[in-house]
Amino acid sequence: MRSFQAIIAVADISGYTRFVMLHKTAIAHAEEIISELLETVTANAKTPLQLHKLEGDAAFLYTEVTGSQDDAVQDVMQQVVAFMKAFEKKKTALFNKSVGGCICSACQSIETLELKTVVHIGDVLEKEMSGFTELAGEPVIVAHRLMKNGLDQKSYVLVTDVIAARLDADPYESSQQVVEHVEDVGDVGAVAYFPQVSVLDRKGVRPLARPSSYPEIIRLFVASAHSKLRGLNRFYRNMPR
Repeated sequence: MRSFQAIIAVADISGYTRFVMLHKTAIAHAEEIISELLETVTANAKTPLQLHKLEGDAAFLYTEVTGSQDDAVQDVMQQVVAFMKAFEKKKTALFNKSVGGCICSACQSIETLELKTVVHIGDVLEKEMSGFTELAGEPVIVAHRLMKNGLDQKSYVLVTDVIAARLDADPYESSQQVVEHVEDVGDVGAVAYFPQVSVLDRKGVRPLARPSSYPEIIRLFVASAHSKLRGLNRFYRNMPR
């Protein structure tokens, strides 16, 4: 085990549970959409951020602070802004592909998904458990618990005061000072920054008409089973690569 200072960033897709639960008949496409959006986040989280692990609808990222805290914070925030922008671009691409396309309820509600990210800093403990490396400590707990907050917006970057104090400039023009109560920790001051999000409008364009959605559902599950048997990563026909 070892202890070191780290900046924690947890990027979570807002609306994931509702998105998946409401689209059980289109679960293959729902999970494919979420996977592609998460892959976009992790692909755009480059040095100094590194992926620690995926947690369902969230990506747990961190960087070890080995030099100046101020420099590390600037670098991390640049990466956060980059993957927030990439997420929005990917979501828009998936949305545009779905307009007038796949009839499944998942593809027809991509616009409801948003990305929120929490950033915090502190000393963490790195430990080995059953062959896996885990990070533990107060910063990890606080970052994850701050995902449940009183903000009304669904797309934001929430940074704790210790991070905000080290920023050279605000990442976005719109912001809000907040105090969130974290169980077993107490009140945590933070600043929420709000990026501009695309207004996605289907403008009344209906998906391709079909006699029934059942053939599409059957096709998706057969294709999924077939690809798993062959060991392939299949991109469904409505999903842009």
